[in-house]
Amino acid sequence: MIKINTFLKEWLPFRPIEKEFKKAYYLRQHPKQLTPDSIAFLKKLSDKYPLCSKLSSQLFLKDKSVLVHSHARYMPDNYHSHDFFEMIYVLSGTCQQIYRGTSYSLHTGDIAIMAPYTSHNIRVTNDETIVINILFRKEVLDQLLADLVQEQNIISEFLRCALYNERVEHQIIIQTGQDESLIGILETMYQENQNQKPLKNSLMISYLNMFFIQLIRSHLNDIKAVDTHANVDSDIIPILAEIQENFKTITLKDLSFKYHYTEAYLSKKIKTFTKHSFSEHINELRLQYACKLLQETDWPVDKVAKESGFFDLSHFSRHFKTSYGVAPGKYRKQAKENVQS
Repeated sequence: MIKINTFLKEWLPFRPIEKEFKKAYYLRQHPKQLTPDSIAFLKKLSDKYPLCSKLSSQLFLKDKSVLVHSHARYMPDNYHSHDFFEMIYVLSGTCQQIYRGTSYSLHTGDIAIMAPYTSHNIRVTNDETIVINILFRKEVLDQLLADLVQEQNIISEFLRCALYNERVEHQIIIQTGQDESLIGILETMYQENQNQKPLKNSLMISYLNMFFIQLIRSHLNDIKAVDTHANVDSDIIPILAEIQENFKTITLKDLSFKYHYTEAYLSKKIKTFTKHSFSEHINELRLQYACKLLQETDWPVDKVAKESGFFDLSHFSRHFKTSYGVAPGKYRKQAKENVQS
């Protein structure tokens, strides 16, 4: 809570633009009380801050790869889209995220990520709510976060789908509670965003990478909604979450029985979203976990294989070498050498 309270002190005082927006909001809520002066004020404010339905990275991000700022409270509704990613984090309070005609209530710790060209509107109409915007270029994920996007989990699948289905609307909402690790990274990003030191862009991208890694490590089971607007139905989300949680032992037969699908139909649903067959998806999750064990433990390779869900050592070794180009033992040796260098 200390980090939250410290960070909130930066944002709670009203900025001049928020004072103007708040006055305009209450005037619009009481149209019968409008006077010539208040009408003139609304007109002047509208001219001063014209709403725009399409935003460009050239205008908004300029020379930055990642930008962190607070969303102005009481800002007039502005359904808009842009050619960069937007992530909103509710630091405190409650706001509304309107997407494709549906209003989503977001609360403290909730995160919504919108892909480029996704039309949406953020509505903050109270004093206590603080919403942080993290804006980042498509190229940040496309190039510098390639490893992250290649991971097999729901968040990475969403990002990959957003990257490779251009001009198709995508949104994901994640409930993180009061995760102080995420808040700490966000506060560091904000502080770095304020300075003009060398390699600022590179550092901001690294912090964004850390933010996503923490999301994936701690909140894969906290996804509230995913919408790719690309013929992927929401029924797949709990299925993928269950695969993520039980990848060592789960079978397609188990899943098809639990979710009342035929194995063939369920396999097709999984492949539509992940671009991999069920067995390929499971093997990738098991291999990723095996890599983690090889790096973090001194267990024999056969134990690593078994703990990762492979019960045949030769089968594990063959798949590992196919995916990573080296045998498990050599992978471990190289990982340790990289740490020491």
